[in-house]
Amino acid sequence: MRSRITLLAVCSTLLFSVDAQDKQEKLDQHTTIEANEQVLDVFDPLAGQEVSDPVTTIEFNQEEHDFGEIYQGSKNDVVFKFMNTGDYPLIITSAKGSCGCTVPFYPKEPVMPGEQSEIHAVYKPGKQKGPQTKTITFVANTTPETSILKIKAIVLEVDSLELEPSIFLETEQLAKDREAIDALSPGCFVIFPNPTSNELQLDLKEHIGRTANVQIHNELGEDMLKMRIDEISSETTRFDVSSFAAGIYVITIQIDGQKPMSQCFMVANR
Repeated sequence: MRSRITLLAVCSTLLFSVDAQDKQEKLDQHTTIEANEQVLDVFDPLAGQEVSDPVTTIEFNQEEHDFGEIYQGSKNDVVFKFMNTGDYPLIITSAKGSCGCTVPFYPKEPVMPGEQSEIHAVYKPGKQKGPQTKTITFVANTTPETSILKIKAIVLEVDSLELEPSIFLETEQLAKDREAIDALSPGCFVIFPNPTSNELQLDLKEHIGRTANVQIHNELGEDMLKMRIDEISSETTRFDVSSFAAGIYVITIQIDGQKPMSQCFMVANR
């Protein structure tokens, strides 16, 4: 008789322990929130579970570009514009081109929901000829994680007797300028030519879609030019400095109200 009573007591204790644990788990699945100055107890079945990184969606204006007929040795640029159509910041972790393709630019900073940005690609066929299809593969916090853009072209062979291949080559100065721009790190900007005499060019492609305030002043601190860019694009911004006297000037850029960045440039005698 004593054994039955002891067994019943043990079972009752175990049942109470299991029931208490179950109640505590359900209690942990409730989240208190404030609404209209009232505290509400809301049941959350996912409480306590590990939440994966948020994913978003991306929409391109085009996922395939056809250059048509191009020549060997030529340099062919294309810009793929896109929008973050999801609810979370879009983060592109890598973007690589297949053989013959390079990706000199893709946004390194998160693209906010509703914002637009661009992926730049350059196709150089070299000695390839005939129909060509190349790809750009990029990885981002989307589903699926990997997306592919396509580039097509028909590469025509260059006849050295009729066409001089050097016409397809960039000038040495332009190549140096582009190399400097492609080597940009976020937060920087490039101005060229420096020194200049007539026109100053400003490249802000690391900040596409953002706003900028631009100011130029001379060595005495006098304002020479002020300009606001409502939406930065992939195109260079040009300033006419032909009326500036020869000397040293400072250009200051402020992106979206962030800390201003400054660089010096020189205007030479004409």
